[in-house]
Amino acid sequence: MTIQRQRYAIEICIGERERGGQRLMGACGGSLYFQPSGRKLRSRWTPAEFATFDCNENMKALMLKVGKIPGEIVWCDLTKGNSCDWGTIDPLNNHKPGSQEEKTATKLKEVMQSHFGHNSGTKFRNPVTLKLATADDEKNVLYWMARALKSGVAVEVDGSPKLPTMEEIKKMPGRRSVHFGAGSADPETKEILSRYDDFVSVATGKS
Repeated sequence: MTIQRQRYAIEICIGERERGGQRLMGACGGSLYFQPSGRKLRSRWTPAEFATFDCNENMKALMLKVGKIPGEIVWCDLTKGNSCDWGTIDPLNNHKPGSQEEKTATKLKEVMQSHFGHNSGTKFRNPVTLKLATADDEKNVLYWMARALKSGVAVEVDGSPKLPTMEEIKKMPGRRSVHFGAGSADPETKEILSRYDDFVSVATGKS
């Protein structure tokens, strides 16, 4: 299966979904464990979504003084021939001087220190770039990106090309292992789990 060799990017945004071309907002915030990165990625936080709640003074300060907090970004660049790579970006630690991201990071640090008494939430991540050495790597990263979108815990970054669908990713060259639980060898359990469409062919030689 041939997919467009482009640079794809998603932003972690738990609680946002799209329906009929319109973005629907839910209670954003929290974090997502992104399997290829081996860690949790911070989600976008949107103050407007908490306007109807009776928040304490600390949360009000966070909403009024800081505003929207961007989520971490996962990108996958397939445009580089044999040197393709992927990685993560924290907009609050990868910004231009004077940018809105820099202002948000500064305000967030100030509010966390003055209203919460500690630096929680201000440990911004350095950018990470990793090589896509094989077709397996490409398939695996795109699979988890597509799964995040399908699950409603991420949105495509504005201006980025549309991510390949799960069906398109399944047909790509390469393999990725699928874990069926805690080492279960029960044929019936495996058969039931195989009905779900959020998996790519098991690493048994099938593409």
